[in-house]
Amino acid sequence: MDIVDLKNAYPNVVWAGGLDGIELMEHGKPEQVKAEVHRHIRQTNALKTGGMFLATASEINPLVKPENFKAMIQAAGDIRNSDFRL
Repeated sequence: MDIVDLKNAYPNVVWAGGLDGIELMEHGKPEQVKAEVHRHIRQTNALKTGGMFLATASEINPLVKPENFKAMIQAAGDIRNSDFRL
């Protein structure tokens, strides 16, 4: 099941993972990784509701492309909650 569907069905649960560690992280392109991270953030409204840790569905294994891992980290900071102030 898609983690976006799970988060939306059970909004009071904190969810972690959900990014495909094999097809996406090992074989995908950085642009695809960024698009998937952005989809998770936008479609779950995570910046307003919280309860979402962006990560792969398992672990970062040796076959994960470093540029895809970097894209995942960078994409998490691309979208900001304008209401949040430090």
